[in-house]
Amino acid sequence: MSGYHINTCIGCGAKFYAEKPQFRTCPRCWCEANPDKTGRIAAGLLGMLALAEDQVQMIAGQLADLQEDRAGAGIDGDLLKRLLQLSHPDRHGNSQLATKTFQDLQRIKP
Repeated sequence: MSGYHINTCIGCGAKFYAEKPQFRTCPRCWCEANPDKTGRIAAGLLGMLALAEDQVQMIAGQLADLQEDRAGAGIDGDLLKRLLQLSHPDRHGNSQLATKTFQDLQRIKP
């Protein structure tokens, strides 16, 4: 993401993309700290973010199961492609879990 900075949130410690280097609070913590400014839109976005994080955790669990079940056997190319698409950090608010899962999947690419 050109023009953006990777900052660490002072509220939760998560890494996030910021438009300016002085932005030190991730969108989630900012919304939680400013409910009067964010209203229903923020609540909806937080709900979507929570759902995306749940999906990333589910995919990470599925990946761990697959890695156990198929240790040394490799993963079918089509399955790996789908897992990479589903776990891409851009689909999950660039969460640390999505990034780690995506990186793990990339390491097992043939």
